[in-house]
Amino acid sequence: MAYVAAIFLLVVIFVRPQEFVSGLAGLPFLHIVIAVGFIGVATEFGTGKQKDAKTPQAKLIIPYIIWCLVSTILQLGGSKGFSVVLADVLFSAIFYVTVTYGSRTPARFAGLTAVMLGIALFLATAAVKQGRSPFLCIELEQDDIDEAGPAKSVGGECETRRDCWDPNEIFELDPPYICEKSGIAGTFSTAGRVRWRGKLQDPNELAMTCSAALAFAFAFHGLMKSWWRHLFLAFAVGVTLYCVILSQSRGGTLVIGIVFLAAFIKRFGWKGAILGAMAAAPGIMLGGRSGAEAEASADERTELLREGFDMIRHYPLGVGIGQYNDHTSVGLTAHNSYMLEAAELGLPGMFMWALIVYTSVKIPYVVAFRPPAGLDARVRALGNGLFVAYCGMLTGITFLSFAYHPVLWTYFGLSGGLYGVARRADPTFEVTLSQKEVLRVCGACVAFLVGLFVYLRLKG
Repeated sequence: MAYVAAIFLLVVIFVRPQEFVSGLAGLPFLHIVIAVGFIGVATEFGTGKQKDAKTPQAKLIIPYIIWCLVSTILQLGGSKGFSVVLADVLFSAIFYVTVTYGSRTPARFAGLTAVMLGIALFLATAAVKQGRSPFLCIELEQDDIDEAGPAKSVGGECETRRDCWDPNEIFELDPPYICEKSGIAGTFSTAGRVRWRGKLQDPNELAMTCSAALAFAFAFHGLMKSWWRHLFLAFAVGVTLYCVILSQSRGGTLVIGIVFLAAFIKRFGWKGAILGAMAAAPGIMLGGRSGAEAEASADERTELLREGFDMIRHYPLGVGIGQYNDHTSVGLTAHNSYMLEAAELGLPGMFMWALIVYTSVKIPYVVAFRPPAGLDARVRALGNGLFVAYCGMLTGITFLSFAYHPVLWTYFGLSGGLYGVARRADPTFEVTLSQKEVLRVCGACVAFLVGLFVYLRLKG
């Protein structure tokens, strides 16, 4: 039951069928899936199907959530502070728990990584479909003009938004029309950049999510024996790369480049770096944005980072979860997960979050390169895929506010599940944090902030 709940949770959170399948609209799917997940986990431990609940992340996540509550309540008060933390952090922690205990056997872990890859390929394919469509006049509900959708109706082709209504027509409010590319399930682009909906309505987040999951495609390709595995990998690489290009995401281009490099180096040694660079070249040349728009975006992000240092200086315990944009001149968030943590939760919160990240990455690294005795070789290969996915993602979140995002916490959950799988093979298997590692992680956080501060000063 826990495994099934984890699968449905991934589908509900990322695909969001309840928003575009008429028969599912209005049902509290998220709450149902979470409830089923917790019942399933409790049942499996109660019946002895699962006996080992240990995970090295739990001892870090619990104090981190407590600190999130303290920091946010100090700024917003009890009721509002709790509701903010519930929406942004506690739900992500619940996703972590559901995925962790829904994937603690070799078959379940392989199944959930396959589901994550399948969702990413579906989203990439939907993005390609959206990006290949012409610009159309799309009518929105009046309250949804600045949202991701869904579209109320789709009309004929257009070049600008002004083409979408009669010049003599008068509106009391802003005309509810946009000129964008229309996709499946009522989705549409933003400034011509492909996206999905919900937690992935930002083109950069969609590109990074699909690019990171591509690491599992390389892992499964190495495990499969039939000849069509090459077709599968070619499709996965092609549709994901095209999605990143259509998203115009510079961060997504960087992430998929890192995944390519890591995959080819793993397969061919350091000579594979050349092949990886060649594979990433189309995304580098065709992806991302340039010109005045891209320069304005970079300048805006630079200013947001500068204001983040003001928050660190004036609020040593943090401004509270979700409050970064309220303390900036343009009302936007940090677009850098590391700065986001330091500003919203202070250095203590940043240290705890960084230790969660470090531990989550260390688990697949140890499984891939120092596996316990008796571990299934397939699990080791998928553990390597998870490590590669982290390599890309942790680079990508340097340009995104992704610290509390369900995608990242889902990967934390996969690390927790992988830890349980490794301990099934060898009950003596441990992944711990030494005092030196804690000091190094905290030191790296400080070094990052110092380096960023110097960079911003040099930039003027």
